[in-house]
Amino acid sequence: MSKLSNMQEWFTLDYSASYLSNILGEQVLKTDLYRLALDKKITLSVRFLESVPALIGKLVDEHDFFTQTSNQTTDDNRCDLSELCNSSDLFSPIDTHDSSEPVDDDKWFIFEDIAQNINGVWDLTMLGLESVDLEKRYLDELGECGYNPQRHKEEGIFIRNDASVCKLLTKLDPSPVYEDNAFVGGIIKDFFEREAISYDECINNDFDTLASLLTFSQFDHVTTIIDAMSVSFPTYKLYKNCLTIEDYDYQMVIKKQEIDRFIQSFEEIPKESTSQEASSVRDEERTALLVLIEVLCNKVNIDPKQRGIALSLVTMVGLMGSSLSDDTIRKIVNQIEPVVCSKSKAQLTRTLTTNERNSFLVLIAALCGDAKLDYKGREAIAVLVNMSKENGTPLLNERISTILSQIETAICSKTK
Repeated sequence: MSKLSNMQEWFTLDYSASYLSNILGEQVLKTDLYRLALDKKITLSVRFLESVPALIGKLVDEHDFFTQTSNQTTDDNRCDLSELCNSSDLFSPIDTHDSSEPVDDDKWFIFEDIAQNINGVWDLTMLGLESVDLEKRYLDELGECGYNPQRHKEEGIFIRNDASVCKLLTKLDPSPVYEDNAFVGGIIKDFFEREAISYDECINNDFDTLASLLTFSQFDHVTTIIDAMSVSFPTYKLYKNCLTIEDYDYQMVIKKQEIDRFIQSFEEIPKESTSQEASSVRDEERTALLVLIEVLCNKVNIDPKQRGIALSLVTMVGLMGSSLSDDTIRKIVNQIEPVVCSKSKAQLTRTLTTNERNSFLVLIAALCGDAKLDYKGREAIAVLVNMSKENGTPLLNERISTILSQIETAICSKTK
């Protein structure tokens, strides 16, 4: 395969997978690219084949947020149409001002509250629902087509380029029941009701009479609404947060510079780091085993933190003809919280020994039995994948398949 052309700035996932297979000397599939992106080891991008509406802004760390926004001043007399419409999902293409919202635990999105059209190639940030779209693609490639994640209107899809970050929008079609004048009248009526003013008495009068019935501030507010709406109609557009990239015509790609960076990262890894890489893989194994144990405990209504629970689990293991001591089980269940609790400061860095791994697997087998789940059957994989998603600690099909395939050997090593 020829080298990547310097003229091309991005490549399809199929081409990228073939190219990386040739360079790295091992087969790379699209599923591998999805997995690497989900693990934030490589950045995937979207190439929009049409103009799409978005809010343009920037991401800032939480501790910088108040510093950047504290000096912003607001005009008390300004008419904020998004507030008048009483919906945080509506954005006006007029009356531009800065707004902000939290994205995750430590980042805020500061944006210009105006819908703008964007196009071209943008990177996925993996901070919003774009990560859900990517996970669905990944599971679909693996044959797990039943994954239909719940999407919430307060979430969004965040993409970025070298200059800015965008949140994608979807045009909110106006209801056919309302004409433009009715929409304006509804906003004014809501204002009158808040001010305890008779809408019927005021609305049919000319402006001079209306001015005499209202205070200067009230009259100014009403005329501002009418002026703003008259300028925007009939081209006034309302938008809501986009919940899936699939709303638009796009192509998933990887930038050439990102492929070059990813290849270089392999070349820069010193040989002595091989043992560290193996350790990382084994640490992921420990995490997956503990997550699966916690998922199964929840399924059979067992609280791993409950006092004396180890003895009950010892009995459960004994019923299947194997043996684990209460001390062994206690050590296992005490490791669950540091893995599944994001706030835990405990770190599990020591890799599993063969004996420890077998103990984990035997306990999983016993819990499967109590949950009336046949770990030898193919359907057990899909069931456990769904259970892990419902538990909020999703495990992938291939990971669970690997774990279940090792159970029989582990049981033989622990049989009485």
